[in-house]
Amino acid sequence: MTLFGPFWTRRRVATYLGSTPSEVRNHPTLLRIQGALSVEEVYPSFQFGGGAVIREVAFLARLLKRRVTDIEACDWMLRVRRGLDNRTPIAWLAADGDVDRVVRALPEPTRPVPGVLSPELDGEDAGALGEPGHTVARRPASRWSPQPVAH
Repeated sequence: MTLFGPFWTRRRVATYLGSTPSEVRNHPTLLRIQGALSVEEVYPSFQFGGGAVIREVAFLARLLKRRVTDIEACDWMLRVRRGLDNRTPIAWLAADGDVDRVVRALPEPTRPVPGVLSPELDGEDAGALGEPGHTVARRPASRWSPQPVAH
C-alpha cells in the first residue's frame, strides 16, 4: 500500500479549519498518518475542501476508524471499487450514491471492532472479559422506534 501526498501538518490543518492544534489532534474524523521517523503526524490533504473536512470523508472516517488503521482507511477511500460502479467510495457518496452500498463495501476489520466479541470469547468464555464472577449478558435487540426512549 502506497500513499501519495500532499500531506498537511497539524498546524496547517488547524489554520485551515480555524481551530487549535490540540483540537486537530483530537478530531474524531480526521485521518492522520504517523511516520516511523517523523516527530509529528501528517494529514492527507484529500480530506479537506471548502474550509472544512469533506462531508463524505468525515462520514466514512467515522466508520473506518473503528475497523481499520488510518492508513488502511485512506487507501480504501481512494481506490476504485468494483461494487461501487468503479468509483471511489468518496466519489460514490458525492454523486448521491446509496449509503448502504458503501457500508456493505467496507473492508474487513483489521482491528477489534468495539462491541463485537471475538469467536474465541463467545459463549462460556465471555466472562473472562470482566471482573471475576462477572459475565457478559446478551439481550435481544429491541425494535427501532422513531419515538425517544424514556429513561
